[in-house]
Amino acid sequence: MIRRLSDHFQSDPASLNQNQIREYFLFLRQHKEFGRSAMSIAKAALRCFFTELVKVEGWTVFNDLRIACPQVLPVVVMLLSANIGTVCLTRRTSPR
Repeated sequence: MIRRLSDHFQSDPASLNQNQIREYFLFLRQHKEFGRSAMSIAKAALRCFFTELVKVEGWTVFNDLRIACPQVLPVVVMLLSANIGTVCLTRRTSPR
């Protein structure tokens, strides 16, 4: 993860500031389409690097970053919704 961060900014990761780290997290989510677990791993790896190895102090980027659970409907509800939509569609198009 640290190598990817370095490649993304083409600089030494220890010289980056927290705004660049925020930008990188947005890049991972929006362009690389990282899911919840991949974002959690990236957050943990970067937090460990910057807090334990680089010893930065006063950064809030890792506390500010919230990784939300995906809001996915269960399969049963999705199938039921699809069937209701089909029924409504056939009622509208059927002759009276």
